[in-house]
Amino acid sequence: MKRKINANIVIVIIFIILLFAVILFANLPQSTKNNMRPDVLYKKDNTIDMIIYNKSAYVNAQELDWVTQLALEMNYCIGTVKRSDIKRNFKDFDATVLPKDTKIYTVIGRSDFLLAETENGLVPYYLWSEG
Repeated sequence: MKRKINANIVIVIIFIILLFAVILFANLPQSTKNNMRPDVLYKKDNTIDMIIYNKSAYVNAQELDWVTQLALEMNYCIGTVKRSDIKRNFKDFDATVLPKDTKIYTVIGRSDFLLAETENGLVPYYLWSEG
């Protein structure tokens, strides 16, 4: 009788521990790393204006107030847009809006920005990240 009670207590304790573990792990924050991929960004907003460089998405930031207050200085040309109006299978120097052959520049002192040379002047593109 005493062994049967002890076995039942052990089973209840194990069940409570497992239930606690499931609840704990279910509430952990999920990774947002995939949300930064160009294909995921495009799927969320198919009007997004972005350039792909070093497998990362740089998004048009010319309308952001804090960006317009920065003094972004053009550094050197890293290449030109190779493919335009891209919707999937993104590769470096692909763009969703910028036309083919648009020159892309780095920014002095800022690795989180690129500048695109357009007929309307330099357009800042900000490295997309979630955090």
